Amino acid sequence: MYIEYDPPLATGGDLFAETGHTLRGGFRDFWYANGGVTRLGFPLTEELIEAEPGTGRPLIVQYFERGRMAIYSSDSGLPGPYTVQFDGLGTRALAQAGPLAPAEPPADAATCRTIDGVGYAICPPFVAAWEQYGAAVLGVPIAPAAVQTNPSTNEKYLIQYFEQARLEYHPGPDGTPQVMQFGSLGRELFMRHGSMP
Repeated sequence: MYIEYDPPLATGGDLFAETGHTLRGGFRDFWYANGGVTRLGFPLTEELIEAEPGTGRPLIVQYFERGRMAIYSSDSGLPGPYTVQFDGLGTRALAQAGPLAPAEPPADAATCRTIDGVGYAICPPFVAAWEQYGAAVLGVPIAPAAVQTNPSTNEKYLIQYFEQARLEYHPGPDGTPQVMQFGSLGRELFMRHGSMP
């Protein structure tokens, strides 16, 4: 369940014609500082109030094509009186994904990165994105690389889930280079709510 509300007026809001939604205040600042349209996509909603998982407390969130941000209060254990953070959509999406088809192991394991205390390696082609964005944006890997099939096109592509995102490595059309992109987890999660604003 979600509730749209009239958030406090903030200066510097940006309206996106692509979706008809606005970014304001802390969400706007965080969006620009953390990859903007490349990382999060365009806003799909205005600010909403949802129940915080686990506590049921009201939580201000905003959905984007490839993620969701939330404003956490000072008693959440995060620094500052109110902190905007990515909201763990990779973890939530993996829990709903069902079984994954494992990808072939890399030809040279030395090209992979491992993180202490994490049971999954980050291997090419995902290691370059990891080096670019790091744990602050992606979180740590929570599953090995896998093969996913688009049900509408039968296109097969590689994916890897991280706490905050799903990276996707798509084959390029007609022999063009392959494309690394963030999965549309924000759109997928919001669609599960039953509607798109």
